[in-house]
Amino acid sequence: MSINIGTIMFAAGIAGMIICMIVLYILPKIFEKQRKKLMEEIEAEI
Repeated sequence: MSINIGTIMFAAGIAGMIICMIVLYILPKIFEKQRKKLMEEIEAEI
């Protein structure tokens, strides 16, 4: 059984899609935490 370039590209494409989905799911939560922290700091200064 030989693995050709098409199979490797297909697997890499699927892996890339999964990574993108994970990043899109995690990033908004990180930004939400940062935004809350910044808002609290700004309110504390006022």
